[in-house]
Amino acid sequence: MSTSSNQGRTKTVHFIRHGESTWNVCRRQLKLSDLPQQDRPVLVDAPLSFKGMQQASTLKETIVNLKPEIAVTSPYTRTLQTCLTSYGSENVIVTALCREFMAATCDNIGLPASCLKVIYPCFDFSSLDETWWYIQDDIKSQPKAVNLLTQGELVVENQEQFAARAEEFHKFLCERPERSIAVYSHNDFLMFFLSKYFGLTTAHISNGEVFSREMPCQD
Repeated sequence: MSTSSNQGRTKTVHFIRHGESTWNVCRRQLKLSDLPQQDRPVLVDAPLSFKGMQQASTLKETIVNLKPEIAVTSPYTRTLQTCLTSYGSENVIVTALCREFMAATCDNIGLPASCLKVIYPCFDFSSLDETWWYIQDDIKSQPKAVNLLTQGELVVENQEQFAARAEEFHKFLCERPERSIAVYSHNDFLMFFLSKYFGLTTAHISNGEVFSREMPCQD
């Protein structure tokens, strides 16, 4: 009796951007793109806005119809909230591999795993490092990281490291046994990932938008 390997077969992956966050609102209403970098506010790990929660709730019907076997989500608050509202908390993997590229202050630092366990006891954070975002090795605490961020001295992930992380996430998805997977992530990460592996050419992914793709996984 022969057994078939998961690799070498095609699976369906539904890539989902989180709902609107409070950072999205601030950036739009305060016209942050017009401000010098040093004058822009620091908003760490922005949650969903009221509109974002509505978007996540509306997304639930779409996710139910897609019937993913499992969900994979970034540990940032806005993705956790979007996943919880539209998919639920069962059969969810939380991984920093699909976190956002560090393009704005809300992308640089998240909540420590110990805090996430208290706020979201319904999720399993056992595979998440306490300090799971990218940061220089000598800084282990969130308060120290925030201080460096406010001073403009925080070391951030570079393009080469970002590309390597995306490649690792692609391998992670291929190695999963499920045939249908929902991925909750972020605009910049999804644009890079979908461009590299699926040839997507869009300049922006809207909040709550879903891209379903057939993903071949080679031996």
